[in-house]
Amino acid sequence: AKEMEKDFAAGNFDGVLKAWPDLQNVTVESLKLVVRSLLELRKQGEMQEILQTMLDLNSALRSAWAMNQVLAIVSPKGMTLGLQVFDIFAGTGVSANDATFESILGGLKDSTPEHITEVTSHMKINMTARVYSLLVKGAIKSKRVDRALHFMTGMHDAGHSIPPSCLG
Repeated sequence: AKEMEKDFAAGNFDGVLKAWPDLQNVTVESLKLVVRSLLELRKQGEMQEILQTMLDLNSALRSAWAMNQVLAIVSPKGMTLGLQVFDIFAGTGVSANDATFESILGGLKDSTPEHITEVTSHMKINMTARVYSLLVKGAIKSKRVDRALHFMTGMHDAGHSIPPSCLG
């Protein structure tokens, strides 16, 4: 694992990908190094197979915490990849939790409200007041008042009260 960290720090991403199969214990940290290396080498096409193999080899990686760590890395690169990663984890019995939405938020910042609804529905993410608040704040931050209003309306329609932090 230390060798993988050195290879990654030195930009030897191929070295990271060659080293992980020899690990005795694949940790979340080594999983993240492999995922980042795949992205650096633009080998997203290999992500699903490698991720599936890593999850098959180490059942301790089959957790919402590990999934959220990987989603936080891949989602900003695109939600198609984020959904593929989610599906692999879901296939091993992992479910989204309250932190999952925050992990994918980077990949949704330019998405339409309809696409966000599709993604959250696919991942079975509950549209809590917190999720709506994050969407409203993100829309305001990117100066998309129309989207902010859409999310506030959705928040209200879902029976959540709109916190003052969403209005400022």
